[in-house]
Amino acid sequence: MAAGGGSGGSPGLNLKGLASEAAKHRLQELNSQVREWKAAWEEAERQACIMREEVARLESMSQITDRDALYLRSVIVSGFESGELPMNGAMFGVLARLLHFSPQEMSRIKQHSTSKSSGRINSSVLGAVGGGPAVGGGGIRR
Repeated sequence: MAAGGGSGGSPGLNLKGLASEAAKHRLQELNSQVREWKAAWEEAERQACIMREEVARLESMSQITDRDALYLRSVIVSGFESGELPMNGAMFGVLARLLHFSPQEMSRIKQHSTSKSSGRINSSVLGAVGGGPAVGGGGIRR
């Protein structure tokens, strides 16, 4: 037998066995971390997908609201232009402010209001606003 050999085999082989066991243990730890991180990543991806769907849903609701507001604005401007909606009183100013009438719309309304000023609301305006027969017909019938 060689010096320092003993019954346990060579010291070099013993150290290699310990290093191999430590490496296996470390590999198991790393694999466990990878599984945890992969699960966290998948959960984050699932949450991101849910958030993207919610953003798309909210954007579509906003687009519908914008389209409806644009339609309402067009109907109201047409009502003021035709004289079917009165310009006297507070209603014109409030609606102009809330619906953000453009300077061009304001001048068209004022131009038409000087020539036609009946001061009454007829059924075609109410129908267009309330979902009556003028809806889908492009606003107020003339």
